[in-house]
Amino acid sequence: MLTILISILTAQADELIISKTWEASPTIQICPESNVTKKEIETALDYWQDEVNFNYKKIVHVDSCEQRINNTIQVTDSSEIKNPDQLALTTVSSYYYPKVDPQAKEKFIEYSRVRIPVDIKSQRQHVITHEIGHAIGLEHSNHEIMKSHL
Repeated sequence: MLTILISILTAQADELIISKTWEASPTIQICPESNVTKKEIETALDYWQDEVNFNYKKIVHVDSCEQRINNTIQVTDSSEIKNPDQLALTTVSSYYYPKVDPQAKEKFIEYSRVRIPVDIKSQRQHVITHEIGHAIGLEHSNHEIMKSHL
């Protein structure tokens, strides 16, 4: 009985909370002001591919990052973060089909913007993977990467 209870509690502690999904695989844009490398993003995306079967089209460096480009995850610096207590920040714009799903149980991601400070050193890959997790629709949970704090 105790073994079953421990197994149930352990399974729940590592659960990922998926609140939104992408209808189509997004393109990842690395904005010019970001110092996040393509390799760091690939590492994060490989992790989420293994965990939740997330797929993307491609990763590209761009000359400028216009906000609100549909079906895109943009990775930029932290200049847009206003709260000094936030280490990094991801915003996600989503939509749903009200005629098909009036209670909006299934939300789809329109675009995401990931803000990673250029001077972050400590647990850098963890922070990048965590923020990419938000960009693909994951919420904070007890999962090792998606905890709300380091």
